[in-house]
Amino acid sequence: MLEIGGTFDEKYQIIHQIGSGGFGEVYLAQDILLDNRYVAIKSLKEQDNNSHVELINEMQFLENLNHPNIVRFYHHFRKDGLLYLVMEYCKGGSLRDMVKTKVSENEILKWISILIETLEFVHDKGVIHHDIKPDNLLLSANGILKIGDFGVANRMIGTRAYLPPEWFMQSNLLRDDVRIDIYALGITLLELLTGRNPLFGLDKPEIVNVRLKQSFVPDNLKNWIQEIILKATHPTPELRFQNMTDFKEAIQSKYVPVVINSNKIEAARLSKKGHYFYQRKQYSKGKKCVELALSICPDDVAALVMAGRYALLRNDIASSERYFDRVLTLNPRVNIQKELARILIEKRKYSKAISLLNDHLYRNGDDFEAYNLMLKVYYLTDRHESGIELADSVLRILKKNRCFENNRLLCSALLDEKQDFRSYQNNHNPFIKYNSTVLSMEKNVLAKNDKTYIKDKLLFQDYQYGDPKIRKHTNIVHVYQNGEKIDIFNYKPLISIGRYEYNDIVINHGSVSRLHAVLLNLQDDVWIYDLNSTLGIYCDDDRVNFKRGLKYIHNLKLGTVSIKIHLPEFLGQENVLNITVL
Repeated sequence: MLEIGGTFDEKYQIIHQIGSGGFGEVYLAQDILLDNRYVAIKSLKEQDNNSHVELINEMQFLENLNHPNIVRFYHHFRKDGLLYLVMEYCKGGSLRDMVKTKVSENEILKWISILIETLEFVHDKGVIHHDIKPDNLLLSANGILKIGDFGVANRMIGTRAYLPPEWFMQSNLLRDDVRIDIYALGITLLELLTGRNPLFGLDKPEIVNVRLKQSFVPDNLKNWIQEIILKATHPTPELRFQNMTDFKEAIQSKYVPVVINSNKIEAARLSKKGHYFYQRKQYSKGKKCVELALSICPDDVAALVMAGRYALLRNDIASSERYFDRVLTLNPRVNIQKELARILIEKRKYSKAISLLNDHLYRNGDDFEAYNLMLKVYYLTDRHESGIELADSVLRILKKNRCFENNRLLCSALLDEKQDFRSYQNNHNPFIKYNSTVLSMEKNVLAKNDKTYIKDKLLFQDYQYGDPKIRKHTNIVHVYQNGEKIDIFNYKPLISIGRYEYNDIVINHGSVSRLHAVLLNLQDDVWIYDLNSTLGIYCDDDRVNFKRGLKYIHNLKLGTVSIKIHLPEFLGQENVLNITVL
């Protein structure tokens, strides 16, 4: 803290403190060497020398621009480990003071135009302010509007009431996004016109909700001004003004133009086709539509959502996360809670997954795929009684459903291992047939006293595999060994592989577990499941973590045994899948 009445750097006499904040304090000082020159001296609490160097470099860069509407930076000093910035003193105060007085609409719009042009200038130089608000907008003695706290604001987190919703919702926020300043200037315009900031004093649950609803623009403003504020403060960054030039043109023309983008129209059409094929499980066709949509318009939200869903079908969690992160950046209000819950389940973050599923089901009470995901969480976390209760509730509504019948069976089996499951082995659901076979195996094959071991060998049935016609959509499987065809499977959706003699494909090798893997064999949807085998499965030299989607040609290793799987392009009903045990 500087001493009031004392001198600083043998050049400035400190008159009084004129402000303080998270950064430090601001003092008014008189230049001893130059008559009638006053300066503002800002002290910074932050003591990181590396940050100080970056800050000084940016302040000097801005000073060299010599812009009349940016507060001038003179020089800097260090005292007692603190950095002090000597800057132009703006005697006219800030626009915060003007908010308290009656200012004409024309004067306010004139100020906003000056600010837009100034920010447009610095944005073109690669500088973002990050803390545009009335407190940092200053008036010189002769009434010239100037933007203060450049450089300093860049290193602060901004002021909450002027920050866009993505600031609170994204972990990978781009700090050099000009739309952060656009949002803050839109709120500043609203505050100058109405005399209040509707985002002040909100508690944490309201911070994002109020911004997303955008209900804070009053109806008594002129329509074109309402439209401009709504555009500048849109919760989706892609739907705001994209730069200060667009903002300036809207102010000048008193009109927010409707932009017709032929690429977006075509992308939207392709996204709808992608969704149509997704619903009908024609995944190859749908994926091609979505890929084409994104090549035409990379930021089409509907196409990104569908791309994320197709990535989830392949269990490609990393890609699906990238797509959905982009979706939430573009439109935080998109309902993808179910998809995000699926990602969280794969990442074993079960409590967060249930929270998202509850939120989704509150809005979409008839989404049985979401109920099945909830059941999956109960099953994976050994809450088998809750799983049975949920499955029974759904089956009372649906009467019969293969998916819930199988998954209820799993929960009841792990809750009471004394049941006799042989009666299920003639069931038409391939998942129930497989699981009941596993549960009926002898104790020396399946460690009956080890529920964890049993669970590793069972298959939970995902909702998309509950179609009663699943057997009609399988590949013909040819199995080769030692150059000879040893087996053919027609209409068999699940093919077990292992050392145990009751497997569909028996590989009598010590490195292969008794129940090593299961092949899900559907047209356009082939998967290899690792049943927590001792030596695991490698697909093209990558370890398979529970399951892996297969397409075209793959080299597998089960233990130390090599297997080649060849899937041709899927062109019709008679698709042949070749498995060669090497």
